[in-house]
Amino acid sequence: MATKEFESEDEYKEHLLNEAITQGKIIIREGKDGHDGKDGVDGKDGKDGVDGKDGKDGVDGKDGKDGVDGKDGKDGNEIEPMQIADKLNTLDGVVEKSVIKGLEEELKKINKKLEDSDKTVVLGGGVSDKRVVMALRRMVTSETPSGAINGVNTTYTVSRDISSVINFTINGQFIHPDEYSVAGATITFDTALDSSLSGTSFTMTYV
Repeated sequence: MATKEFESEDEYKEHLLNEAITQGKIIIREGKDGHDGKDGVDGKDGKDGVDGKDGKDGVDGKDGKDGVDGKDGKDGNEIEPMQIADKLNTLDGVVEKSVIKGLEEELKKINKKLEDSDKTVVLGGGVSDKRVVMALRRMVTSETPSGAINGVNTTYTVSRDISSVINFTINGQFIHPDEYSVAGATITFDTALDSSLSGTSFTMTYV
C-alpha cells in the first residue's frame, strides 16, 4: 500500500479519523434534541418619532357673485322761475312772507308805489297770489353755478347769496340736499362731480 504524504499534522489526523469511521472502528450516533431555550427579555420601547411637518394651506374658495344693481332713480325736473311762480298761484289761501328772503322789503316797495298812486292796499301776514308773482319775478334766480366739473373740484359759486334752494339739477337729474351744503353764494359738494358730467346742464334755482 502506497504511503500518502500530508501537508500538515491536522490533515493527517483528519485522514486517520475518516479511516476509522469507514472501517467501523468509530460509530457516530445522532444526539437527542436539546431543550428550547427560555424567551429573552423584551427590549425597551423605542423613542417617539418626530412630528411630521404641517400640510400646505388649501386653495382659497372662489369669489361670490356680485349683487344685483339697484334700479336707477327717476330724473329730476328742471323748473324755471316762472314755473315756480305759476305753481305758487295754484295754492289756496296765502303765502307767508317769512318763507322768502327779502320778500318783506319788496312788498314794502310795492305798497309805497301803490300809495303814491293813491291806492291803499294792506299786506299783512299773507299776500295775494298776484303780489307773490310780482315779488318772485324779482327774487327767484335760476343760473348755472361757476366752477369746473372735473372729478376733483367740489366748490361752486352763484351770483348772490342763497337763502333757500328751490331746485338743483345736473344732466336732468335732481341733486339731493344731503349731497352738498351752501354758505352765502358758495355751494360745496361732499364728493366731486364726475368729469363725465362736464358740458351737461347744471342749474340751481334759488331765492
